[in-house]
Amino acid sequence: EPAAPNQQIVCGIGQALAQARAQGLPEHRLHRASGMLLRPDFHDERHALTAAARAAARARQGLDPDRPTVLVMFGAQGSPRMLELARALPELQLLMLCGANQPLREALCALPAGARRAPLRAVGATSEVAPWMALADAFVGKPGPGALSEAVQMGLPVVTVVDAATMPQERWNGTWVREQGLGRVAADWAEVPAALHALLAALPDYRAAVAGQRNRAYFEVPEIMAACLRERPAPGPDPALRPLPV
Repeated sequence: EPAAPNQQIVCGIGQALAQARAQGLPEHRLHRASGMLLRPDFHDERHALTAAARAAARARQGLDPDRPTVLVMFGAQGSPRMLELARALPELQLLMLCGANQPLREALCALPAGARRAPLRAVGATSEVAPWMALADAFVGKPGPGALSEAVQMGLPVVTVVDAATMPQERWNGTWVREQGLGRVAADWAEVPAALHALLAALPDYRAAVAGQRNRAYFEVPEIMAACLRERPAPGPDPALRPLPV
């Protein structure tokens, strides 16, 4: 669908900018931001924990302070795949955000002791995603633009999957992860354990790549909007408004 004549397009990645140009949109209506617009929580410096503070926060949540911690998240409703991953990764410490899926959280909490060799913390519905991410070393989830951008903003290398079931608008996100070196993209969920172990084995390299991403869209977009409003011509008189008779 063509853009309205006065519509301004803000693009968070180069691919989006290229797509807008391919539609023939004029340059003066295109604006480049440094990433996806995120909630202010993800820019809060209080979540930039020192190693000691992170260890203490993990301990408060019943996690081993010294174990690498993987945060798993599948949106507001969670996913049965989280239970599959908990069983497939018994040796890794997992922090699983289940969203509003209380049966999933209960099933994770009910895993028998013999099924796990490392702690697992299952969290219900929460708006405090950034503080939970601050406790982790890596992220696993579907290739949604929001979750991936949040994880990278919080310094977490990612493991995700792009397969035949991935929605068309999310497939490019896997390409972005690969091209930027931000993590591993598997072709099937059965490959995630191996991909995750490979990522953790090279964690310093992936962390360096993630640290190179500086998403300032939260601060840039208001400036872009203000500039657009300054450049907009002043409206003329409304022909529907007629002078009142004297």
